Amino acid sequence: MIVVGLQGYASVVAARILKDQGEVVRGAHFTFRSALGSLDETQRLADWCTENEIDFISVDVSDEFEAFVVDGFVHSVLRGQTFEPRLRWMQDIVLSKISAIAGETGSRWATGHFAMSTRQIGNHGSILSQPAETAADQSLDFFTLGYGSLTTLDLPLGTLTRSMVQKLAIDSGWNPSQDRRSFFQGWSSEGLPGADADWLAQRIPMDLRPRGILKNLEGQVVDEHTGIHRHRVGSSMGREVSPGEASVVERVIEVDPRNSVVVIGAESALASLGYVLGHVRWVAGGDSAKDALPVRGKRVVVASESVASRAAGFITPYAADRVTLELDAPWHALPGSSVAFYVGKELMGGARVERRLPR
Repeated sequence: MIVVGLQGYASVVAARILKDQGEVVRGAHFTFRSALGSLDETQRLADWCTENEIDFISVDVSDEFEAFVVDGFVHSVLRGQTFEPRLRWMQDIVLSKISAIAGETGSRWATGHFAMSTRQIGNHGSILSQPAETAADQSLDFFTLGYGSLTTLDLPLGTLTRSMVQKLAIDSGWNPSQDRRSFFQGWSSEGLPGADADWLAQRIPMDLRPRGILKNLEGQVVDEHTGIHRHRVGSSMGREVSPGEASVVERVIEVDPRNSVVVIGAESALASLGYVLGHVRWVAGGDSAKDALPVRGKRVVVASESVASRAAGFITPYAADRVTLELDAPWHALPGSSVAFYVGKELMGGARVERRLPR
């Protein structure tokens, strides 16, 4: 049997492909309800599975959503860090749940991600890489799983394009145009969908969200802010500065929650040639990867969900569960955001940004 995580058109195509290959498929859909809204496509997916003769289960993960996503967002706000709710939902809840359900029955598991998994001949491991349509790449989602979980993972859409998958969805009786807008599309470093600072104020004690001062990069006090919980590194201040003749929007460059100080400046000040990364996880190199550092001496390409552009450079050991990333050119990686490492198209691992290295 193979357990397929179901949510949206790409996942139902993955399930249909596997069934057509003769697999016994079980679809698993994860739902939640919270003060911020809900995600529940149970009935639509259940009907589709019935029509396609696929076993279906729906799992309520409201408690996990509250712990990993909602509380995670609040804790990141208190540290002035970026939080990636869609990625944390996918990594900490959906992928870990699917692999756990499959593991309980000794089954394989699959998703509708645009990524490619290739089992190594003569080896019990797998190589996870970018898909044929690199613009659709979603392989970054998998770096937290570790090497072992990938050995039972199937990714049926790796060789297909998005337009091909959309057509296959329609052919299977699923209309992609009826898919719900992603619950997480409204989340950003600026705020939450349908929830503002009043919602955060209910979650954060008064003594942890004091008013304070705004400083520029020269250390001069330029204004006051109305609460430390309203500012994350990289977020826009809605103000403009004019270095020379160019007018640019000010960004939050640094947040000091202990002293309730927010440092602001031009966006270019966010860029750095180096970063300290923590929570490092490897999906390449097997069980010895943690000590062997599978990218040692190799030039890697680095991608982040929070930054549109990619960067390149080298990774070196720094401390326990930490590495340094030294780049060829300045890049805007935000504290708290996730980054993935690639050699060629192969996903090697990933980490979360802790801080910039001194200039």
